[in-house]
Amino acid sequence: MDNNIEKDIILVVDDQPVNLKVVSTVLSKDYTISIADSGIKALKILEKMKPSLILLDVMMPEMDGYEVIQKIKLQDDLKDIPVIFLTAKNDIEDVVRGFDFGAVDYITKPFNMREIATRIKNHLGLFNAKKQIDLKNIELAESNRKLLETQEELKRRNEDLIFAHDSIEEYAFKVNQINQKLSESEAELKISNDELLKSNREKDKFFSILAHDLKSPFTGLIGVLGLLNDDFDNLEADDKREMISALLQSTKNVHALIENLLEWSRVKRRVIRFYPIEIFPAQIVSSIKSVYRSQLTSKAITLNSKIPEDLSIKADNAIINTIFRNLISNSLKFCNAGGIIDIGCEVDDKGYCIFKISDNGIGITDNLKNKLFKIDEHITSVGTFNEKGTGLGLILCKELIELHQGKIWIESEVEKGTTAFFTLPLIF
Repeated sequence: MDNNIEKDIILVVDDQPVNLKVVSTVLSKDYTISIADSGIKALKILEKMKPSLILLDVMMPEMDGYEVIQKIKLQDDLKDIPVIFLTAKNDIEDVVRGFDFGAVDYITKPFNMREIATRIKNHLGLFNAKKQIDLKNIELAESNRKLLETQEELKRRNEDLIFAHDSIEEYAFKVNQINQKLSESEAELKISNDELLKSNREKDKFFSILAHDLKSPFTGLIGVLGLLNDDFDNLEADDKREMISALLQSTKNVHALIENLLEWSRVKRRVIRFYPIEIFPAQIVSSIKSVYRSQLTSKAITLNSKIPEDLSIKADNAIINTIFRNLISNSLKFCNAGGIIDIGCEVDDKGYCIFKISDNGIGITDNLKNKLFKIDEHITSVGTFNEKGTGLGLILCKELIELHQGKIWIESEVEKGTTAFFTLPLIF
């Protein structure tokens, strides 16, 4: 052993001088040895120093090993020191009693010094490893404290930005300061910061979508209502009906957008109500088909459901309605006049039901398909009859399906159609 390395201290407690001498002689090559020939002397030694490990004889006069270890375990600065009992007893009840008092091991007399050395080495390794873990936990706690401080600082800065009425240049400067703050913390808090940045990006994108996608339809609503208000008496009946139809469709688009935004927001804030019960998907599809009857008729689209009437799954009824509604709405949107939408399912050998909603519409390019489930990409496309979308439908579906421990994916070919697949467990 390198003499420059500080040796671990072993306290040997035994009332037999021969045992003390033998153990001390063998172990002193690798450890610093302190000895005591009674439990009382051992406790006095422990008042002045803390050994790395204690070899403690069980049978001693005045105070036996059980009483000594009890007193050791009552002291906060000593209770974690590993104690190995030295005993001539080999009765299982005595061994169990020793472990109940907090011993980590026992060695029976007469001693096998190779066994003692090996057990000491193993327990010191465990003890030192535990100390290293404790130190790492302290460092982690300090890192978490710093993270909380950073998060509080970022929260205060975000609140300042929300209520700020400064110029665009001032706003950009403050955002840059926040980003700079995040960059400075990145080395130490990389994993936690990545999650925080992701959350902030999603929040910013959420507000961006809210601002942009709500403003556009409301502008149209205001314009059409203004025409009706100003020229109502001069407009032909057909013109009025056309304007009212446009108002209705625009209002439906706004309603769908707000529903998806609120639902997505509840998912991200983890406040969504989630009550899995036995439901029948065929009934849900039938109900949604009735809701979209006018769109199906206006585009002459055939919707076929091949989901067995008796198929049941355990899921949240409102959430599954939202999933099917968004996916069927997408197929409707991108189907040409006279198109076909097929809805089917199959059960795999892992206890999942694989649903698929297929259409023979205009399809999706590979580049666009890779962006469909990313909030920071926000893809919106116009349908075959110039229908508007929210850009959140598939993203919301992904969140809601994953809430049920399922997954979703899209297969598509341009001008040939698209199939949306998603899985749900039969029993949640």
